[in-house]
Amino acid sequence: MSLTTLPARTLGTGLLTAARAVALGLVSFSAWCSPALPPSVLQALERAKVPPEALAVVVEDPRGGTARLRWNTQQPMNPASVVKLLTTLAALEDLGPAWTWQTPVWLEGPIDNPGPEGVLQGSVHIKGSGDPKLNLERVWALLQRLRGLGVREIRGDIILDQSAFAAPMGTAGDFDGESLRPYNVQARALMLNQRTVIYHFVPDAARGVARVMAEPALLGVQVEATVPLVGGPCHDWRAQLKGQLHDPARVRWLGRYPAACGTQQWPVAYADPASYDSRLLQALWAGVGGQLRGTVREGPAPARPPTFEWA
Repeated sequence: MSLTTLPARTLGTGLLTAARAVALGLVSFSAWCSPALPPSVLQALERAKVPPEALAVVVEDPRGGTARLRWNTQQPMNPASVVKLLTTLAALEDLGPAWTWQTPVWLEGPIDNPGPEGVLQGSVHIKGSGDPKLNLERVWALLQRLRGLGVREIRGDIILDQSAFAAPMGTAGDFDGESLRPYNVQARALMLNQRTVIYHFVPDAARGVARVMAEPALLGVQVEATVPLVGGPCHDWRAQLKGQLHDPARVRWLGRYPAACGTQQWPVAYADPASYDSRLLQALWAGVGGQLRGTVREGPAPARPPTFEWA
């Protein structure tokens, strides 16, 4: 069975439940051949206030033959996450189910006095291979591995190799104009934490504010630590915050945060993606007790075998 998703304008409360009911109704109905939707599906759509015209469905035997059900199949739809089926199939066929990404790391130069006060007389190279899961915890663990090798101070640079594949042309806002949405971050061979910051909002009723925490805290970025609380229901709380998120050096909140929302989080793509890796690595390296004398920059990795590979 293949089922296209609903247009974005129909998304709302209760839609997930409706989608489940639709899927179950279609599965139970698939033994019949009809151009109409099953009554149970129509009822689920009505409860979710989704018009049947907003749905397109094809139910067919994967071994071939006549389709059991075709509904609204000529209407163009936004496939949304259904496209993930295609990329997943391509990955399974080309890479296999046991594929593991390897991110090679080179320590270029000797380590003086290896241990808690060790000094690397050179640079650290990290080469991306397309690993999509180099999230905050794994990047932090990679830097801890460097500390475990006896490096505290890096006299050279941290050099990032992005040459595994060419980045696509364009900008983050090309798809839908929402350049700060994490799903619009441009792909890179070495993608650190998806170049995203998650802002956590925790109400503090005694002080009349919501405390704001940035994860991760990027080097050189000032984030206002509180926002005033306000009463009323929790509706579009992100709009009420009136976040000023386009300044790479400072994040501000000009609005209010509804106390009724409780604890919430807001993932945001960093406004200056080109500087994200440098800000992140310098902050994390300092956080694990390291010192960096040089800078974080892009460049080619050595041709020799790496010091270790981060799987």
